[in-house]
Amino acid sequence: MKHKETVLRLPPSQDAVAIASEFVRKGNTLILFPSISGAQKLAAGLKSKGLHVSVVPEQWQHAAVGGSVVGSRSAAFAPIVDLSAVVVFDEHDASYQEERAPTWNARDVVVERAKRKNVPCVLVSAIPTLEAISWGHQIKPSRKEERDGWPIVEIIDRRVDDPIRSGLLSQKLTSILRDETGPVVCILNRKGRSRLLACDRCGSLARCEKHLIPLTQKEDHALECPSGCNDRPVVCDSCGSTRFKNLRAGIARLREELEALSKKKVVEISSDSKGKIPDSDIYIGTEAALHRVERASQIVFLEFDQELLAPRFRAAEQAASLLIRSARLIGNRNGGGRLIIQTRQPEHEVLQAVLHANPEKLIEAESERRRLLQLPPYSALAQISGASASEMVQSLSGISGIEIMGPRDDCWLVRATDNNALSQAISSVGRPKGKIRIEIDPRRA
Repeated sequence: MKHKETVLRLPPSQDAVAIASEFVRKGNTLILFPSISGAQKLAAGLKSKGLHVSVVPEQWQHAAVGGSVVGSRSAAFAPIVDLSAVVVFDEHDASYQEERAPTWNARDVVVERAKRKNVPCVLVSAIPTLEAISWGHQIKPSRKEERDGWPIVEIIDRRVDDPIRSGLLSQKLTSILRDETGPVVCILNRKGRSRLLACDRCGSLARCEKHLIPLTQKEDHALECPSGCNDRPVVCDSCGSTRFKNLRAGIARLREELEALSKKKVVEISSDSKGKIPDSDIYIGTEAALHRVERASQIVFLEFDQELLAPRFRAAEQAASLLIRSARLIGNRNGGGRLIIQTRQPEHEVLQAVLHANPEKLIEAESERRRLLQLPPYSALAQISGASASEMVQSLSGISGIEIMGPRDDCWLVRATDNNALSQAISSVGRPKGKIRIEIDPRRA
């Protein structure tokens, strides 16, 4: 490649082994993959081609001896002899961010390693982040190659449906769920039976009397306060009725509804699921299912709007990341699989980008929005929290070019024109006494 800082935009079905092998054959390469299971599969594929690679952290000692290195987030600090190149697959993936203090991003760490060693660094993504695009030279596939590398996408517009009577299972899903071909994976990022209940008689919401927040329903049907109050029976405080409408169902409740609708056994998957996932024609789960199921003929997002409307400025990129992961499980357009998305925002740029297999539809809209709001990569952000946060923020407020936002939930956002200005400002005020957490470029702000 002519440019040492390169962003490679490739569709989800592109073979990672083929890409990585091109670099490994030329020299010792540091390769990052979002998950350790994915890194192990990638390493196995490279070894099958007769290439010498070590998987860290399991083979840390072998990595120190020589050869290429493959791993997930922690591999950013792996030893490697005579480094010749760095490759980061799915650079958009949030799992590269270490959220424990001190926080760091594996992608940014290896970019710096490559810069100091003066070797090529390649960031690979189906929809690159704006940070990546602003960092390096972007290489795009042809429109045909990019379109063929995405599965068929179907968007179910639910704007005309009654949200109470129809629930999350639209009529169009019936034929999909009863189809003999599988497996079908249904995704909803809500655990439990219900996250919001309303009395069937008077319409009052089931809320905690002390905290005035919605009660959730547990597996044993008792109502639970998320803030720790005692469980209570399913009885309306206002009228005494014991019948409630489920306004926001969780995956436990939906598993029962899916079994009744499909007349098939449905397996539930969440972050709490342990052991091997049993074979099934239909799965229901949180996004954890996308990491536990190895293949799918169809993936259905039952309520994608909660991803698009998440209260984070990176919500669009993170929602796109879920669709990229799903598309990889389904395969390319010729495979016959489908990615099905239920939404009340069919014109959203994330959905239009995957529908037309054209990342530009998201990149252009997101870039304009970030530019207007002066959000990264058009500025630099840090989130400061902890017992001594207010003291540090007060010191920072007196520095020219530093903008303070907050507090919100005992956190402050500090904004500067770029990362150098932000780092210099934070370093200049020093670390106050007491507990403090500083997160550069926070993922959930």
